[in-house]
Amino acid sequence: MGLEASGASIHINRYESGKRTPAFSLVSGMAKLLRGPVSCFYEPDDTIAAIILAVGGMDVQQRLALLQRLQQEEKSQSGQEQAE
Repeated sequence: MGLEASGASIHINRYESGKRTPAFSLVSGMAKLLRGPVSCFYEPDDTIAAIILAVGGMDVQQRLALLQRLQQEEKSQSGQEQAE
């Protein structure tokens, strides 16, 4: 990931404590190593981060099918609210 083994612990501790912000290239390297989406590292809401991880594990066809279902659900709910 580009960190020297001798100083990695110190750097990671500073990132975790919020004293430093890792460069995008480092976050990208961690995401690649962990096989997850980069966006997950930046999402503050744990529930949304879990959704990002789940969707990140899907292939393109599964993602598109999920997106269509979500859009249909949104239209359905929007229509129900207007009827009320």
